[in-house]
Amino acid sequence: CQNRLLISEESLECSAASPDQVVLKVQAQSPDPAALVSLERTSPGATTGVGEPFAIGTEQPCGTMPGPTGAVPLYCDERLVVADVTGVPEGPARFAGRLEPGGPPPGAPLAAAERVVALDRTAPIVAIPEPPEGSAACVERDGLIERVRLALRVDDAVSNVAVTDVA
Repeated sequence: CQNRLLISEESLECSAASPDQVVLKVQAQSPDPAALVSLERTSPGATTGVGEPFAIGTEQPCGTMPGPTGAVPLYCDERLVVADVTGVPEGPARFAGRLEPGGPPPGAPLAAAERVVALDRTAPIVAIPEPPEGSAACVERDGLIERVRLALRVDDAVSNVAVTDVA
């Protein structure tokens, strides 16, 4: 398809993440370099703009498509857009995007996309089922380094949780 719009959520390391921000990766493609991308967060009875609308631009041709007189360039844009979700209740948040013609007259969107993001500001619950409480831990020694094997169970709304530092 000549016009495309994709929205995905970008995960940040905990030190860079904010509970009141969602980072969206927006990818757009069109033969119209002036085509405009706009994003909004929608909820029952309210629509809030996200970021500023932006034109795809001519900086990044990403291919061609057949045209009436030969090959027509396709232009691409990929950028990260930060959505402020301060005060938005936890749970699903719906983001919608439109790729619209760049020139007059305004018409139907060239492409549309949607992404539902889970807003979760609660800390994950971590349990250590192994070794069982009160039992001895098995210590492995490798020269001066000692290691203890632990099993962690993490309950959280997100599908992946990274354990990045254990001391």
